Amino acid sequence: MAGREETIFNLPQYRNNRVALRKNPTEPEKRFWQAVRGKQVGAKFRRQHGIGHYIVDFYCPEWALVVELDGDSHFHSDAQLADSERDAYLHGLGLRVLRFTNLDVMQNLAGVLMKVLESNPTPALPLSGEGESTSSCGDTSHEGGVSSPCEGGGREGVAQSNEELGNACDNPSPTLPLPGEGDYKLEMAGYLKELGYARA
Repeated sequence: MAGREETIFNLPQYRNNRVALRKNPTEPEKRFWQAVRGKQVGAKFRRQHGIGHYIVDFYCPEWALVVELDGDSHFHSDAQLADSERDAYLHGLGLRVLRFTNLDVMQNLAGVLMKVLESNPTPALPLSGEGESTSSCGDTSHEGGVSSPCEGGGREGVAQSNEELGNACDNPSPTLPLPGEGDYKLEMAGYLKELGYARA
C-alpha cells in the first residue's frame, strides 16, 4: 500500500485561523485583494494561504510569489526576527517574498502593483511592437472579417467585423513594457493608470 503524499499547503490544523483572517481583513488587505483578485494582474492570487506552519497574506503559485502586507506590529525587533525566519523558510521552498507596509498600499497602491507586476517571471501581455508584422490592422484578408484574439487588441476581445477590427487597431489595449524598453517605470505607471489603479 503506497503512502499518502504529504502537503505543506493549507494544513488542516490551521484552517480556522485562515478562515478567520479571510473574514476579517485589514483595510490594506481589502484594497490589495480588490486589485489582484480574478487574475487582474495576469495570475491567480490566493489570500491567507497556508504554507507549512505559516499563513501568508497573498500567494501566487504561478509566479512562486508571496506578498506580505506589514502593519505596525512588524516593526519591532522580535517581529522582524520572526519575519526573517519566515522569509528564509519560504525562500527555501523556492518562493519569492515581497513585503509592503500597510501605508504603501493605502497611499501608493499603483506603486505596489507595479512591483508585483515586475515580479512576474514571464509577462503574459504582448511586448511593445510584438505582432506588428502579422497584425490585421488595415488587412481585410480574413474570412468574414473575424480576427484572432491576438490580433484583436487584448481587452477589446475578438473583433467580429472589419469595422470593429479597425476600431481595435485605432485604440489598442496597453502593452506591458519590459525593463530596458524606454522609460519602464513611466510606461508601467501609464499601464496601471489605464487599468484604473492611478494614484489619486
